[in-house]
Amino acid sequence: MLISAEAQQDVELEIPQGFLKGVKTTTVMENKQYYSFKGIPYAKPNVGLNKFQMPEAAEPWEGTYDATYHRSPCPFFCMLEQDIVGEEDCLFLNVYTPVLDKAACKAVMVWFHGGMFNHGLGDDIFFGPDFLIEQGVVLVTLNYRLGAIGFLNTGDKSAPGNAGLKDQVMALKWVKDNIHYFGGCPNRVTIFGEDAGGSSVQFHMMSPMSDGLFNKAILQSGSAVNTWAMAYDARDVAFKLGEKLDIETSDPVELVAKLAEFSPKELIAASNDLAFLKNAMNGRTEAFIPSVEADIGQEIFLPADPWTLLKSGKIADVPVMAGFTADESSFYVQSAAHGDELTYEFYSDMLKNMPQPGSPAEKMVRIYTTLVTNFAKDGNPTSNMNEYVNVNWEPKGTEDNYMNINQELKMEKGLLSERADFWKNLYKNVLD
Repeated sequence: MLISAEAQQDVELEIPQGFLKGVKTTTVMENKQYYSFKGIPYAKPNVGLNKFQMPEAAEPWEGTYDATYHRSPCPFFCMLEQDIVGEEDCLFLNVYTPVLDKAACKAVMVWFHGGMFNHGLGDDIFFGPDFLIEQGVVLVTLNYRLGAIGFLNTGDKSAPGNAGLKDQVMALKWVKDNIHYFGGCPNRVTIFGEDAGGSSVQFHMMSPMSDGLFNKAILQSGSAVNTWAMAYDARDVAFKLGEKLDIETSDPVELVAKLAEFSPKELIAASNDLAFLKNAMNGRTEAFIPSVEADIGQEIFLPADPWTLLKSGKIADVPVMAGFTADESSFYVQSAAHGDELTYEFYSDMLKNMPQPGSPAEKMVRIYTTLVTNFAKDGNPTSNMNEYVNVNWEPKGTEDNYMNINQELKMEKGLLSERADFWKNLYKNVLD
């Protein structure tokens, strides 16, 4: 299969941090022109004793910053390479835009990658912009701290917790302040993500730190109330990590000071030893994930557990689009398994998932990207219908309306009603 494309051309853009050198290139399906700026720092590196702390905004640079290539991901165990990869200087984001016109005010989509809060990165090896850019939106992808470095919580100022989610907040602040230079509208920002990224989206909906930084939300195969998304023993796990690394102390200040001396590889290796045996039986497979923060005189990302916040109505009043695949856990049989929709949402530089013209895969790319970008633009996934999207998506309402997304779209009612009724009756009997 031949893919034609124009040669890349360097472009320069000035933002408050300084000058950026990016590239003008074209998409893989329709050869549509767009601009790419990779590896832009949105926060200072958190190293040394600041390893587990809240991020600080990145400083300006001198000269022209080369934004033609990705920088390091945050440290994580990479299953593909079977090794720990990444550096602590990792808080970078990527901006892809169809126009460089400050007056364009395009809808903006900010992507949080998945990986159980312990794995992954936001680069185009997995999350290329081509499919979404062809729908006329601005796409932002990013890295955030993972595992113990991103989610160590000792319940005090030594390691307040949720640093990885606070990284995402810092990225959203950067978008708010800078995206208009890239043709995006700071008041038309949709946050979206899959797996831990989907959970992150709902955490932002509950967080006072994220208030006013986004306008719509899309959750894919993840929410803040998933059993694997929330830890209730964060302080204990922090000290168990210390024990794994032969740190003998009951003082959180001393614990964190000594943990900060270890390399990311050492911290991740010790964390992996903690995770599986301790948590596999309760649906949680990682030791370091989001947790409630103590009031220590700093900004708090998560002031209470998600269920409490949901019940009290402390959640952003924004349009929400949420869904999951038909067979989330069926990794080894032919089905719509966890993460399968990503191949219709993003072009992967590693997978080279360019669909053949007229194929079912191409049709799914057109359907899926039309739905999510319509939502980002107008708050309605079927606001702009075409030959691929020709069924009106009704709001959930009281009848649990939902869209069955396949080669043909179909509105249905009573999402998983039999399963829901089983659990409702079970809990009713237990409580009675």
